[in-house]
Amino acid sequence: MELGIGVDVVAPAWKTNKRRFGGDFNFGDHVGLCRKFGDEGRDEIELRAEHYSNGGIKHPNPGENWFRLRYMHWF
Repeated sequence: MELGIGVDVVAPAWKTNKRRFGGDFNFGDHVGLCRKFGDEGRDEIELRAEHYSNGGIKHPNPGENWFRLRYMHWF
């Protein structure tokens, strides 16, 4: 299991066609679950959820969420 929170600076401020953030300073946090399996634990699968926002310190603050499913094999 993994948990994390951090500070991100993205300059210029992040913009897409549908969303824009009010400033360059944002927070990123995530939670993930990972499982090793296979011969000698050389395979991994991970499910991770991430959230990105400025915590309401500037407007607009639309926030953004991602979900990731990852498979990895160590050679």
